[in-house]
Parts: sequence; structure tokens; C-alpha cells
Amino acid sequence: MSDHSSLIGGRFPPLSSRDLEGKTFEIPADLSGTCNLVVLAFSRDHRFAVESWLPYFAGLEERFAGLEVWQVPTLDKGYLIFRGAIDGGLRAGITDTKVKAHTLTAYVDVRGLQRDLALAGRDEVELYLLDRLGVVQWHAAGGWTAETLAGLTAVLEGLPA
Repeated sequence: MSDHSSLIGGRFPPLSSRDLEGKTFEIPADLSGTCNLVVLAFSRDHRFAVESWLPYFAGLEERFAGLEVWQVPTLDKGYLIFRGAIDGGLRAGITDTKVKAHTLTAYVDVRGLQRDLALAGRDEVELYLLDRLGVVQWHAAGGWTAETLAGLTAVLEGLPA
């Protein structure tokens, strides 16, 4: 797990996505939280890292009013022709209605996004805490660790209500 402090204070780049029911979202502009935790996953194998966080997301949302967690499977735009099957598989595989409503798929130029986010690679899940204006307040990569959760919690405690 690494922290990418160079991104703190910068704006998250616009990212077009859709929820699993087909509604279009522009991240971060259309996210409804007063602060939003955006979890980018770049491969099927990243589901294990995302799942390691799941037990903690609900508790964070309960503790910090206005926080919303958004899971964003991020695939290269070449996979767009398979969107129906991929999104359908996600829709069928996610049983929690809140998680389902907060899962946005993005079929984009992944290399361009990687460049915009200054990511060295796409080997890990990337987590971004954004304020209501889309400014990155915290960023880390990888699955859950107690240290990373403590860092995220400390930042959330310091944000204005």
C-alpha cells in the first residue's frame, strides 16, 4: 500500500461512467456525497483488494455523514463492445443494493487516465478521497490495511462537516 501525497490538493480528472442501470455519471461532478471515496479497479483480480475494504466502507459512511463510497471498475474503451455482458455480470454478482447503486463502470482511455492521475502502473486498486469540489484530499493504493484505514480516517476527521 502506498500513499501518493503528490496528488493531494489537485483536482480529480473528469471521468465518464455509467451506473449498472445505465444512468450516465461524470466523476467527480455528479457524485452526490459531500465527500466521495472513489475506488478505481483496473482488472478482474482487483476485486479481492476491493473486497478487503468492503467491511470498512459501511462503517466509514455511517461514522462520517456525507461520505459516499463509489466503486469504479475502469476498463479500456476497447471493452465497450462487451459493456452489456460486463455490466450485466456485475449487476448479477452484487447483491447489496447500496453497493450496486454506487458501482459505476468507466470504459475510457485507461492509459490517458493513468497519465492524468500520475500512476506508475495499474497493478493495484487506487482509492481517492475527494471533497465536494473534486479536489483530492487523500490517495492510497492497494487492499485494506489497518495503517491505510487509520490514515483515511484521520483525513476524514479533519474535513469540515
